[in-house]
Amino acid sequence: MSGRWIVVDDTDPQFSYNGPWQLTSGSKYDAQGNWGKTFNNSLHGLGSSGSLSFTFKGSRGRLLGTTDIKNTSGLIDPTWECFIDQKSFGTSKPFQYIENNWALCEWTGLDDGQHTASVRVASQGQYFWVDRLLYMPSDDVTLDNAATVLLDETDPAISVSSGWGDLGELGRMTQKQGSTAQVKFKGTSVTWMGTIPSSLPHASSEGTYSIDGGTPVRYTIPGLPDSDSADQFNYVFFKTDPVPLGDHELVVTHEGTESSTPLVLGNLLVENQVVQSNSAHLIGAIVGAVLGGLALILIAIVGVVYFRRYRKSSKSSIYKPINLVDSEPFHYIRPFTLTRPTDPYDPHPQPQSYSYPQQQPPPPIHYQVPITYAAPTILSSTSSSSGHHVVTPYPFTAPSATASSYKPPQPIHGHAIPIIRPPPPPGPSIPTQRRQKKLDALHNQATSPQSSAQGNSSTSSQPSSSSRVVIHQDSGVRLPGSVPEELATPVVEHPPRYTLG
Repeated sequence: MSGRWIVVDDTDPQFSYNGPWQLTSGSKYDAQGNWGKTFNNSLHGLGSSGSLSFTFKGSRGRLLGTTDIKNTSGLIDPTWECFIDQKSFGTSKPFQYIENNWALCEWTGLDDGQHTASVRVASQGQYFWVDRLLYMPSDDVTLDNAATVLLDETDPAISVSSGWGDLGELGRMTQKQGSTAQVKFKGTSVTWMGTIPSSLPHASSEGTYSIDGGTPVRYTIPGLPDSDSADQFNYVFFKTDPVPLGDHELVVTHEGTESSTPLVLGNLLVENQVVQSNSAHLIGAIVGAVLGGLALILIAIVGVVYFRRYRKSSKSSIYKPINLVDSEPFHYIRPFTLTRPTDPYDPHPQPQSYSYPQQQPPPPIHYQVPITYAAPTILSSTSSSSGHHVVTPYPFTAPSATASSYKPPQPIHGHAIPIIRPPPPPGPSIPTQRRQKKLDALHNQATSPQSSAQGNSSTSSQPSSSSRVVIHQDSGVRLPGSVPEELATPVVEHPPRYTLG
């Protein structure tokens, strides 16, 4: 429809940027100048050489942005040149002050059709800022797909009541209380923009608006601070709340008077969809970054706590102190009651047992080590009253490794288990008989310690009454060098006795 412009924000993908362009928030320039705020709070800037281009179908075009030039002795920075279909269209005259919504390029008198508008920028560090592009579309271009459409005050979709008048090229205005304006639009929201003139009363005024007969929403028009203030162009009087996309009717009622700031209609921006501003994108990015940072911090805290607990448990298991007082020596087994073997040839056996201190044996160590114990040997050097030989017990020791199935021998009561004496070999030699006599003599000393001690009290080579005589049997078992406490008394040792043969 003739008279309506399509507005394209600088963040729209229809723009093609060449060079190191930067997207920034327009809020830092919103308070500059008197030409209003940036559109959708976003700007694209270039501080070096580059270009941009945009293709549209229509008869007119206009590029708006923020002018912020640097003039050094007549040298302007930045500089730019406008093109249409690769033909130079000149440039706008630089403005020495910072202003938003400034026309940087304008293409007019074009054939109705498709065109490519472009801008070449050269900068020595001063930024060239682009805000939006407007173009007058061809008649066959539908406006339903356009994000934002601009309507001026003469658009047939706008109707006003009595009390409205012209304000030159700036639009329409009213100072009459109760005057209204109706706008039919297709979209989701409407932004009412106009001018606050400095030549009219500066007192603030109010009004209301409603959509489709809904609840009125109040708005306020702030007055200018003093009579010397400049006109405020492109001022946003209000923006309606979003409604579902479709055909709607907006009704605006002015409640001011002739002594207050008038309501001015310059143009309307109709949004056909909910357009998120750059600030919304920035807020979303900030929120996402904050949540991500909190998640990382939480993960780090959990990791540190877990690591400390793991290290503490590892230290306690590795450096667990060993109680050397209560633990048993590895090589030592507690003595137990051992039944004294009896001579099978003794007609009056009298079983006797040697009682050692009764203590609980330590838990068995389940090493599969075969252990062979030598059977008691019958010594024939001592005779009982009946003329038979008597067996002398020997101390029982064993290596530290024990078989789990081993049980200590039980005392024998009543009858002794007969032990079969191996038959002596025939004809022992004389040296063997002499050695046997010496061993029998030693055996007599072991069985009669008191008589030996009384009869040889003056001989220093004989063992004392507090000594014990141990006759070793060669079982093949080798013990560590440490001696249990029970066996710490002096020991007189004799070599093992072997059978004749």
